Amino acid sequence: MFSLRGPMNLSFFDDCYKTMKIDIPTTRYAWIIHAVVWIVSPLLTHVRSFFAECIEGFEWLFRGPELLEKRYVHGTPFRVRTRTRLYHLFSSREHIEEISRANEDNLSLVAIAEEVFQPQHTMNGIELNRLGLQRRILRTISLKLGHYQNPITDLVRMELSRALSGGPSTNGWRDVEIFTLTQKVVTRANTHTFYGQNFTDDASFLEAALQYPRDVFVAAEVLRCVPKAFAGPACWLATRGHKASKHLTAKLIPMIERRIACENSGATAEQKDYVQHVIDLYPDTVEDRAHRIVEQTLALWFASVHQPAITLYYALLDICEYPEVREQLLAEIHANRNPDGSIHLDKLILLDSFLKESARLNTSESISLRRKALRPFTFKDGTHVGAGDWACIPQRPIMRDPLIYSRPDTFDLHRFLPKGDDASGSKQRARFTDLNPMYPIWGLGRQACPGRFYASFITKLVLVEMLSNYDFKMDAVPAQRYFSWRSSLIPRPRLQFQLRQNI
Repeated sequence: MFSLRGPMNLSFFDDCYKTMKIDIPTTRYAWIIHAVVWIVSPLLTHVRSFFAECIEGFEWLFRGPELLEKRYVHGTPFRVRTRTRLYHLFSSREHIEEISRANEDNLSLVAIAEEVFQPQHTMNGIELNRLGLQRRILRTISLKLGHYQNPITDLVRMELSRALSGGPSTNGWRDVEIFTLTQKVVTRANTHTFYGQNFTDDASFLEAALQYPRDVFVAAEVLRCVPKAFAGPACWLATRGHKASKHLTAKLIPMIERRIACENSGATAEQKDYVQHVIDLYPDTVEDRAHRIVEQTLALWFASVHQPAITLYYALLDICEYPEVREQLLAEIHANRNPDGSIHLDKLILLDSFLKESARLNTSESISLRRKALRPFTFKDGTHVGAGDWACIPQRPIMRDPLIYSRPDTFDLHRFLPKGDDASGSKQRARFTDLNPMYPIWGLGRQACPGRFYASFITKLVLVEMLSNYDFKMDAVPAQRYFSWRSSLIPRPRLQFQLRQNI
C-alpha cells in the first residue's frame, strides 16, 4: 500500500509532472506535493480525456467528413471516438477485403441497420432477418430492367412536365428545387416498379411515398439523441404520428389482400411488380401476412428513393458546372438512339464514366462498408476491433486519395473510360455498378447492394430524358452543395436551378 512517509516511486511522479508541465519539486516538502499529484493527476487525466472525447464527438457531429479527411493517411488504420461508439477506419485493400469477407456473426451489417434505424420504431417493425428475400427479388428484377424502360420513361416525362406547370416563368424558364425534383421523379418511377401502374396517378399516395424516406431518416437521427425509454414517443413526434407510413399501409393492404386472394384461387397474377414477387415468396404461414408484406416493401422503399435521388442531384449540378459535359453526353445519346426513340442504355459508356466520376467526388456518405463487431475481431496483421465497435471504410477520403486517383480534386469526364487500344471498351469498360475496394459506394462481397443495377437504371433513364428534352442551368453552381451531419453529406434542399423544355 502507498504510504506518504514511506519510499515513493519517483519515476511515476516524474511522468506526472511532465504530463502536467510543471517543474519537479526539490524542497523538503516535496512529499506533500507528491501526494497531491498522486491524488490529482488521475483525475486531471480523466477530465482531459472526457473533454477530448466531447470535442471530438462534437466535431464528428457537425464536421464528420472534414474530421475523416484530417485523420486519413493512405493505407493506415485510424480511429474516431464519439460519446456513443468507437469507429475503426481501414483503407488498405487487405483490410477492406477482410471486412467484406467477414462472417455476419463476427462483423454484422444487420446489427448496424438495427442500431442506426431502429426499425421497430422507424420502419414498422420490419424483420431484418428476411433481407435475403429482398436480395432474391432484386436480382430477378435486375434481369428484366428492359421491360420497365418505356413505362418509367413516360412517368419521368410526366413528373418533369408537372414541375414546369404553374408558377412564374421567364421565356419558359422556371426556378425548380433540384433535390425536391429528383426525389419526386424517382418516387413516381419507383411506384410503378414496386406497386404497379395504379398508384402512379394517386397524388396522396405519391405524397406519402415521398415523405416516408424523409420520416425514416429524421426519426432515426432523433432516436440516436434520446434515451431508449422515450424512443416511441420521440419517433411518433418526428413522423407526425407515422402519418406517411399509415397512409401507405392503408392503401397497400387492400391491394395485397386482393392479390393474395387471386393467388389462392389459382389465378395468374396480372402484374409482376416488386410487391407481387414478395407475395409469391413470402411464407403463407405468417400471421398478418399482408401487413408483413407491406413492411418488407417499405423497408426497401427508403433506399430505393434516397440514394438515386441524391445521385441525380449531384449529377445535375455537375452538368450545370461543366457545360461541355452536356454536349458530349448528348452526342452519345443521339448515337445510340433506336428508330423507335428508345435508347440502348447499356451502350452509354460515357454516361457510366460520368456517373462514376460524379459519385466519386460527391459521395452521399463519408464512410461505407459499416460492420459492427458482435465479438472481438482481430485482422490478420493483428489490428483489433473490440466487441460493439464499428469497422468501416473512409470512402470519401479514399476516392480523393492522390495515390489512387490522379488529380483527385479535378472532375474528369473520361476518367473511367477504356484506356489504350481497347477503343470498344469491351475489356476494360468500367460500369457505374462495378464493385471495387477503392470505389466502395455499393459495398463489397456478399453484402454488396443488390439494388445497384436498378438504381443505376433509374438514374440513367432520368438523365437521358432531361438531357434529350430539357434545358437546365444555374447562374453559378455553389461550392457548398451539401451540409454535413455525422458522416453524411446531405443535399441542400432549397438549392434551385432553372429548367425549361427544349424549344
